[in-house]
Amino acid sequence: MSLTPEIVAQDVLFAGPPPTTSGGSFKELYESIRSKSSVDSILGQTYTLIRTSTDLNDSITLWEIRLLVLVFNNRITQAKYEAVCLNNVLYLAENDNVAPAAVSSIPPNPQNQRVYPLPRNNNGVIDHKFLVLLLRLKSVPNMSLVNEFYKLCYQLRLKSDNYSSDQLSVKLMNLSFDISVILIINKDYLTLLNLLDSMKSEIELDKSELYASVLSGVKLLSILTKILIFDQTQTPRDAIKRQLRTSHSDDFHLVVDSALDDLVYVLNNISPIYSATLTEKDERTAATDISKADIDLDRLVSMVLEGKITGRILCSLLGMWDLKNNFKFAIEESEFLGEDLVSISNPTVSDCCALIRMDWLKHINKVYGLE
Repeated sequence: MSLTPEIVAQDVLFAGPPPTTSGGSFKELYESIRSKSSVDSILGQTYTLIRTSTDLNDSITLWEIRLLVLVFNNRITQAKYEAVCLNNVLYLAENDNVAPAAVSSIPPNPQNQRVYPLPRNNNGVIDHKFLVLLLRLKSVPNMSLVNEFYKLCYQLRLKSDNYSSDQLSVKLMNLSFDISVILIINKDYLTLLNLLDSMKSEIELDKSELYASVLSGVKLLSILTKILIFDQTQTPRDAIKRQLRTSHSDDFHLVVDSALDDLVYVLNNISPIYSATLTEKDERTAATDISKADIDLDRLVSMVLEGKITGRILCSLLGMWDLKNNFKFAIEESEFLGEDLVSISNPTVSDCCALIRMDWLKHINKVYGLE
């Protein structure tokens, strides 16, 4: 069957009861996002707009807004539930020969949901960034997900004519970051180190300015991964420092300031350990106070062994690089760069989506749908 706005507007796709009050225009939604209205108010507006939409592209963009609002506001369980439901109807719309499973409207319980594969999106109606968000939210971060990301890489290469060389490179690079995150979560550091070595080789061969800007970050992550491997094998601290000075001093000196700036930003703003009770203020308080001038190879070793650089820190660092690849983004100003969206008088749904995407910088720990 063909995909229509009605298919993605089914009431059973939404967790919980429908809202009692809600707005009905993009301008109202834009102003609610801009003025930081209550989460329930914004969700109510997205519900109404999706349910009444007659344009499929608008409907898909509204779904991205809705899922981002849920993720940013610590409603990850609801976000995952609705992402699975939406993914399922998108997949079934592409595959008439698959018998649909019942979609329940009971309170969200992702463990009991049937999860279909990611839609192939051959018609291109789903923006690539949103397709990746769906995959992250609907999936368990295990080794099976690595295969899903490799499949997505393969599909991108098949559709390479749809993108410029730089656009394709950015998408493939970000998918490599997704795979890296899964390996970090599963503490498969040897496989991660092999992946990073492969990425370094590809970047060094490419010679493009785009790839070169990422090379130092990959070198930094390789050094940190090597320290984690040493830590897994309980190598003494002094022995780790000696070996790194011998084997990785050159790589560390090639790490440019921007990569170290990114690491310092993550360390200063993200707690090494996740806690569901941490507020944004508490998060910064629990973070590590450090400056770029303090970082050398020995300090990196100490921070890993002392639990200040953890898997959560590394995933947040990768999330920042994903965002920098996808959006114009200035760390020092703590905001995205781009046109001034605040002054728009007649916003479209795309303007609403661009506005909510600006909040990504405040949530670099949530890029991969883990919390």
